[in-house]
Amino acid sequence: FVGELIGVREADRDWEGAIERVLRSLALSILVPDRLYPAASLWVDQNALKGRLVYFRIRPGQEVPASAPLPPDSLVRKLEIHPQTPHAGWIAAHLAARFDYACCRDLESFRREVRALTRAGQVKGGTEKHEKDDRYRIDDRTRYVLGWSNKEKIRALEREIEALDAQLRQEEKERRALEKEAQALSARIGTLARLSEFREFRDLDWREVALEIDRYLAEKKELEEGSDILR
Repeated sequence: FVGELIGVREADRDWEGAIERVLRSLALSILVPDRLYPAASLWVDQNALKGRLVYFRIRPGQEVPASAPLPPDSLVRKLEIHPQTPHAGWIAAHLAARFDYACCRDLESFRREVRALTRAGQVKGGTEKHEKDDRYRIDDRTRYVLGWSNKEKIRALEREIEALDAQLRQEEKERRALEKEAQALSARIGTLARLSEFREFRDLDWREVALEIDRYLAEKKELEEGSDILR
């Protein structure tokens, strides 16, 4: 993958999120040396990939040097290429040809440039087309694909797993509480449903019955205490 062979320079890490967005499509592409091209194209054609695949055929001597030196604020100058890749020349030429965006620290300079990029991720691809993709956080390192070391991405994924585990435990706790509440409500519904068995309110008026029982008990006690025979 191209992304495994390109990294953002340490001094330019404040541009990493924006550069990741611009180069994502290229980074997820595959480089196929010319000697493997027949086998690769045959395999791709004969298999249902269930996804999108982009690959580049790399011919010997295909590197095309840049026609002019890159400006100091060029996106390409903020990148480094893996020192041991045999495709360094092709990558450098491809980056210079397609991704020579001016990295602008203010919108005034961004508006002046023909092809430009802001640290917030707004891309200007000409005098008319502008784009900003905020479907994901620009600093979401779990989506980063550039660089030949994945230690930081693994740490970001581990932190995300921990956060999701904590969220899962909390939601499980809330689920149990809701189940308990649902059981109580179900019992209450059953009690309310039994009210249909009573046609008149006096059938439910237990207070009147209780008061009458109290009166009878009081009368019984009074009779018993007032009669030597009953006592």
